[in-house]
Amino acid sequence: FHQPEKLDLVLRGDFDFVGPRGPRRIALNGVADRIDLLGDGTFRLIDYKLSSAPNKSRALQLPIYGLCAEQRLERHAGRDWTLGEAAYISFRGPQRVTPLFTKRSDRDQVMTAAQERLIDAVDAIERGEFPPTPTDVFVCGYCSYAAVCRKDYVGDV
Repeated sequence: FHQPEKLDLVLRGDFDFVGPRGPRRIALNGVADRIDLLGDGTFRLIDYKLSSAPNKSRALQLPIYGLCAEQRLERHAGRDWTLGEAAYISFRGPQRVTPLFTKRSDRDQVMTAAQERLIDAVDAIERGEFPPTPTDVFVCGYCSYAAVCRKDYVGDV
C-alpha cells in the first residue's frame, strides 16, 4: 500500500487552455483544497464545500483547478502528473461526494467542456458581458452580494 503524498498547491499565474478557436493563455489565482499525488503518476483533487456541491454542468472550479495543477506539477518529483480523480466533498446536502467524472474515459470530455466554458466566460467578461445567472433565485435572498448584484437590471433570472 502506497500512502499518497498530500500537496498544498497555490494555482497562481498564467495557464494554457484550449477551446474551439485554439489555445488561450489565462491568468488565474486559486488554491486547491487538497491534492494527493498517487503512486501511478496521477493525482486526486478534492474541493471541500460547506454546503452542497455545485451542479457539474455549470461548475468550473474543480476541472479548471485540475488542468492548472497538471501544468504546475510538470516535472514535480521528476515526472509529469495527470488528474486521475476529482470530487467535491460536501458537508451538507443530500450527496456528500460528487465526483467530477465517474469513469476515466469521461475525463477528456469533461475537461474539454470546462475549458470551453472558461474561455467563453472570459471572452464575455472582456466584452463587458457578465450578467448574473443564478441557478436558483431563492438563493438571491441570502446572498452576501445582494446589495451590489445587477440581477434586477436583467429581468427575472
